Amino acid sequence: MFTLRKYNHYLPVIKNFFAYAVGNAILRAVTAVIAFMNLHVFTLAQFGVLGLVNSFVGMFPNFLNWGIRQAFGLEYFHLNSISRRIMLNHAIIIYLLIAIPLLTICLFNIPFINQTIFLNQATKSIIFVALIYCFIQFFSELYLQVLRYQMRAGLLTFVQLGAAVLSIATNIFLVFYLGWGILGAVCANTIGILAISVWAFWQYFSSKTHCFLPTTQVFAKTAQSLLITGFPFIPNILFTWILSSGNRWLLAHLTNTENAGIYTLADMVGQIFNLCILYPMSGSYIPYMLQQFTEKPNSHGVLEQQNQKFMWIAMVVMTFLVSIATVAAFWIGPSILPKSYLGSLNYIWFILMGYVFMLGTYFSSCYLLYYKKTWLLLGITVSSALTNIMLNFLFIPFLSIYGSVLASLVAYILFFVLNILATNKLCFNVWQILLSRRHPDIPNDRHAS
Repeated sequence: MFTLRKYNHYLPVIKNFFAYAVGNAILRAVTAVIAFMNLHVFTLAQFGVLGLVNSFVGMFPNFLNWGIRQAFGLEYFHLNSISRRIMLNHAIIIYLLIAIPLLTICLFNIPFINQTIFLNQATKSIIFVALIYCFIQFFSELYLQVLRYQMRAGLLTFVQLGAAVLSIATNIFLVFYLGWGILGAVCANTIGILAISVWAFWQYFSSKTHCFLPTTQVFAKTAQSLLITGFPFIPNILFTWILSSGNRWLLAHLTNTENAGIYTLADMVGQIFNLCILYPMSGSYIPYMLQQFTEKPNSHGVLEQQNQKFMWIAMVVMTFLVSIATVAAFWIGPSILPKSYLGSLNYIWFILMGYVFMLGTYFSSCYLLYYKKTWLLLGITVSSALTNIMLNFLFIPFLSIYGSVLASLVAYILFFVLNILATNKLCFNVWQILLSRRHPDIPNDRHAS
């Protein structure tokens, strides 16, 4: 009983984690059905192009917002309620001032984007809708980010599921009834995040958050803070995209879009892991740890030791579950996949293990995030992403898709190792750790200044 009471403070984390996980599991189960239906509509080449579009809309919105949303997240736990509302208003205004001109430039250069990003395989309509998606995403993600930091798992899950149902229904209508193909799938996703954004603005105005109007002096100071803090996120996000999604783009360039389509399908299992494990972790555990660092400034060493203990336990458990999931995929896959897609089953375990190491970085980077070590995090991301690119160019000509997934796995391992080494160097004094092991009553409370 005493042991259970010792961990009672983790109950809200566990509750929110399962709320996110169950909601995302339901969401992914329904969207997976739609995806498998799409397999019978799209060719391998079309599925590869859709993968390129999804990679683009996953990366480009971060360039539009200049890292403003991420900078707001770093400042959130260092501010009181009123300061948070003021900064939220300023973040929205700054985003509009930056994003609208950039979006306008992109809309006038759709042919160049098509040639550079989509290998002239996408239509102007697809790219136009994708750019609108990128612009809107800031508002939906900012709203969901605030809900995560407030640990309002129930409302966040409800909003996401509602938007997902709308997207799925729209996808069925546009893709299967009207026959719009890739354009229909992109439009459906855009309508989903538009619904979240509309709901977010309704909440925004009904809560009278807009009453905190910016004064010139305060706005200028906030803008400077957000832009300076957010700037490292621009290259960081680019290299994170290269680390997580650049493989299919390199496969398409170095081989063909059919291989990119097979990789995209295999990576869908990784996306399930992302939605059911990584996303709930970021929504429940990371805000909890940041709050703990705020409330217990003299115990950061002890908190980080506990954090890393849970990290290793989580990674071992997930490795076991990933191996079971891979066996299940080989058993179920031939019954539900078209024959031309069966090759994707060979790459699932390697992709999932990459996500297991990504899970480890969610734990190991909490301390770095709290102290806003954005340039250090950028250096870690750049090193891992460049390793991924180099290994892709080295492996793909000889191993094709296997080369790509192996390059990704090695890069994720490097990403994890660099994160944990940086955290340990910043947080711990090796001599103090040795002493604390010999004398458990001596707290290890060294933390960064």
